[in-house]
Amino acid sequence: MLDPRTGLPALYDTDRLPDQLWEALAARLRDDQLIELVIVVGWYRLLSCVINTIGIELEPWAARFPQVEHNEVRRPH
Repeated sequence: MLDPRTGLPALYDTDRLPDQLWEALAARLRDDQLIELVIVVGWYRLLSCVINTIGIELEPWAARFPQVEHNEVRRPH
């Protein structure tokens, strides 16, 4: 099985999934599920961009993800 972690950075960097990953996903998901997967990734990117750009503050009660060093954060090219 193809490891999706190898294709998901390509989706972020190029807005495309490698053909091999798309074919592997298509073997497991229906067409409508494939489309929904792309839509969910797109909405996540949109919302994270808006939230980070305008500086929306986190809710004090919300769980936090583990902190990473600034140089570990992937940035688009």
